[in-house]
Amino acid sequence: MNELRKYKYDHPVKGCTGRWFPAWFALLLFFPGLLTGQSSTEASRFSLGALAGLTLSQIDGDNLQGYDHFGLMGGISSTAHLADRFSLSVELMYSQRGSQSQKFRNPDYLDIPKKVHLEYAEVNVLFHLYDWLDPSESFYHMDAFGGVSLGRLIRSTIIDKSVLPENFNNVAREFDTNDISVLLGVGYYIGKHWGLGFRFSRSLGLLFDAESSQIMSNALRNWKEYHLGVYSFVTF
Repeated sequence: MNELRKYKYDHPVKGCTGRWFPAWFALLLFFPGLLTGQSSTEASRFSLGALAGLTLSQIDGDNLQGYDHFGLMGGISSTAHLADRFSLSVELMYSQRGSQSQKFRNPDYLDIPKKVHLEYAEVNVLFHLYDWLDPSESFYHMDAFGGVSLGRLIRSTIIDKSVLPENFNNVAREFDTNDISVLLGVGYYIGKHWGLGFRFSRSLGLLFDAESSQIMSNALRNWKEYHLGVYSFVTF
């Protein structure tokens, strides 16, 4: 019986490597608390939001080419409007990343089916620039943004029935659970409080470091993550 088995690995926060994440989580939660005791004019400088959408991702180095892995993304945000066209936001996100072989899309593709499914908790710190003022002069349509994403790998699911040393299940045991990425994107406000967005993220570090690996295989390469996001958002 040629059954594909999924192997799941949980990656709990341990020791000092995960201490930064609760700190950023607290920052997001208490950021809106700055509104307490402020006037209505000052309160208008802050807003909350939510977003949800799809991700397309790949891992450079796993020999599985293309943005073939589809996943989900979603989260909440808190924004401080620094000036008329500038703001700073903090997002608390959940995102699914990874990669998969073309065998999943094309059964005739001569390859062993392989898949890496990664689940991340993220804190994103973003700087925004707005443009294209609406005729009502109450909001801008375009939002260009960029910043840093701090991610924590919480779970990985692997499909790889090969028996080679570089089997993805062996690689998964050496994943770096902390991720720092550069994030760039653009949003379009259809209305004053809702719109659509697109973002690109590239990891600065390695998900898997082949040079320091204990796996004995010359076929291993460093793994680096890339992913795209298409989503809708609302603000309050």
